[in-house]
Amino acid sequence: PVPPGWGAAMIPGVWLGAPWLVNPLLTGVNVLLTYLVLQPLYGRRAARLAAVLLAASPWNLFLGMSFMPHAVTLTCALAAALGVMTTRRTSQVRWAWLGGLALGVIASVRQLDAMIVAAALGLWSIGVGGRRIRFGGTVGLVVGSMISTLPLLAFNRYFTGKPGTFPMMHYIDAIYGKGANDYGFGANRGMGWALDPNPGHGPIDGLINAALNTTTTHTELFGWSIGSLLFVYALVLRGRLQRADRAMLAVIALTWLAYFFNYFSGGPDFGARYWYMMLVPLIALTVRGVMSLSPSMSASQSPATPSSVLSIHTTQLLSAVALLSVASLVTFVPWRSIDKYWHYRGMEAIAFEGAAPTGRALVMVTGRDVPDHASASLSNPIDLTDDVPVYVKRLTPAADSATIAAFPDRSIWFVDGPTLTSHGFVVRAGPVSRDAALARVATPVVVTPAKAADRAPARNP
Repeated sequence: PVPPGWGAAMIPGVWLGAPWLVNPLLTGVNVLLTYLVLQPLYGRRAARLAAVLLAASPWNLFLGMSFMPHAVTLTCALAAALGVMTTRRTSQVRWAWLGGLALGVIASVRQLDAMIVAAALGLWSIGVGGRRIRFGGTVGLVVGSMISTLPLLAFNRYFTGKPGTFPMMHYIDAIYGKGANDYGFGANRGMGWALDPNPGHGPIDGLINAALNTTTTHTELFGWSIGSLLFVYALVLRGRLQRADRAMLAVIALTWLAYFFNYFSGGPDFGARYWYMMLVPLIALTVRGVMSLSPSMSASQSPATPSSVLSIHTTQLLSAVALLSVASLVTFVPWRSIDKYWHYRGMEAIAFEGAAPTGRALVMVTGRDVPDHASASLSNPIDLTDDVPVYVKRLTPAADSATIAAFPDRSIWFVDGPTLTSHGFVVRAGPVSRDAALARVATPVVVTPAKAADRAPARNP
């Protein structure tokens, strides 16, 4: 049900047999694009420092190692911004057309982010916060985005019958109730997740989500022990803002406002990922905050000012930033990558007591969602037609029967999870015939974990 843009971006990785490599490559491209976008606004020195901070940002790194769609969203947003900037500098409208095409691609990945970028670049192109670009460039930005959005409308129509109805919305309405994923306030918003602060969504929930995202940004933007937003606060409170600074603050405000009306914060696992469009503006403002505290890197210097000899004060500031980033890379990043989720909520690599299912097996797992099915599902292939076992959670007799019918060419196994066995996964039956499997699932599942299997909470909850 998800929009098609991210799947399309994965195609080259799938062809090469390395889909995991797509996001790391895009993350590297984003470092270069960030330099190209910020250099005309702030000068080479600031752009270089911003590129280094982006490359070392845990928020950027961990989304860059994931299969989440945010990296390609940022790539297209930066490309669109670069198109508008190049049109303003050269008066060549073809760059705005290219920027518009990149903007339209965002709509096929993350629609709300596309609205944020479109609002920011649209206002910028007509002269709000900067010199207006040629009329042909504005037309190119709009029409180019429309052209690259057409495949999304065809995709929607193919799956839902309506160009304006997204499969994701149709899917969530069917599974969780009408309006569960709708934008804005309402008592029916949300899917019942434990991370959702209150049923439905209202202004109080918006403030709670904003507080959660601000806290996460403080932690994961740079992983600094002093807080990642300290230099941003210093810049804003000193009040010495350039036009480019105000543009960056406008993007931050647009992102904050857009997601205030979204019922979920994005969760704790990839930083404030719904606020990802703030990443480059926050880094730019961090660099400006550092520069504003140094006489030799002052805000009074224009982007064209040659680099001067660094003062002792400037060297101390840059050394402090470097030490903070190095400390993050040798302490926060290793903890975040290899320790935070080690045996998280009791999950571990699937291991069987005795014979294990092999080949084209359908493995029906009895146990809790977490850790039993969660641990087993990590071994599932991305392509469910591969010649390896597929693990599914036993639910109701009707659902289990439908699952068996959906995999007619697989042998069928029944497995109990660790919360039932007090140790590893144990095969209770298998391989069994289809008739025997259907008879077995006709009895509803009753999960009563063994007392010894009630594991202690995760040590890093």
